[in-house]
Amino acid sequence: MNVSLFNENCINKVTDAAVEIPYEQFDSSTKSFDYDIKINTTEIGSSNLVSFDNSTAGTGESKGTLAFCTRVVTTYTGKSFDVTFRETNFEMNFDLTDNSYSLNNNTYALGNLTISDNGADTFNTDVNTTFSVSAYLCDDTYSPLPSTTVYQQNEALKICLTPSSSFVEISNFEMKMSSSTGYAYEPVSYGNPGYVPDSLTTVAKDPSGSTDTLKVSTVIVANMFLGGGTSVDITGNALLEFKSSKSASKAHFGTFNVNVMIGNDSTRGSGCFVQLLQRVKSLVF
Repeated sequence: MNVSLFNENCINKVTDAAVEIPYEQFDSSTKSFDYDIKINTTEIGSSNLVSFDNSTAGTGESKGTLAFCTRVVTTYTGKSFDVTFRETNFEMNFDLTDNSYSLNNNTYALGNLTISDNGADTFNTDVNTTFSVSAYLCDDTYSPLPSTTVYQQNEALKICLTPSSSFVEISNFEMKMSSSTGYAYEPVSYGNPGYVPDSLTTVAKDPSGSTDTLKVSTVIVANMFLGGGTSVDITGNALLEFKSSKSASKAHFGTFNVNVMIGNDSTRGSGCFVQLLQRVKSLVF
């Protein structure tokens, strides 16, 4: 987070000797951002932020209004765009002919400060916070496989899940498999705090660190092939969280779906009994 000085209503960013922001600090423990504003009265006479009140004869440049605006911006570290901002207008009426003068610190005591801002509940957002998850068949190296790949019994099935943005990651998800014959199986379920794969399934994150892709390695259970099943629908929901904030209130849900074709290899599908019978027949006859 950072703060910048603008003219009134935050139209143009300015640098003005009459107003300084000598201190700004974000406290990660309390999630608060503080900054100080310093008014230099010796520079008021030449400030572009001041409008003088000449309605009273003889006041000259001793009476008027100092008006400016600050903009606090939240950005992603290392990224080039802003996420949220808050603008605050400050308006200070001064009358140096009336306010008291302090001999101790050689300054005037200024008052009548008016502050108006857009409040924490009306932050403006300039990015789209709708995120999604893509699911696709992949191999051990996380590379996509053709959607026409046909899986047989006993073949490992790998599904990769990738968030649509590098700013979010999958913190929790569920995955369900449904065959074309109606049989259902859930290899991964929601857990606390994270996803829970069953005993036939493993979940691994891209070890290269270049993506936030998760690889789900599981099997297509035998019941999926029974009854002449030809395909399996894999569906699920994923909880996406900003990497910079693990707050559940800032999480988003994304759904995913991928269809897998399955087949029955004639050799594997013949079964042990049929193969044994063929051997016996070759010995007898």
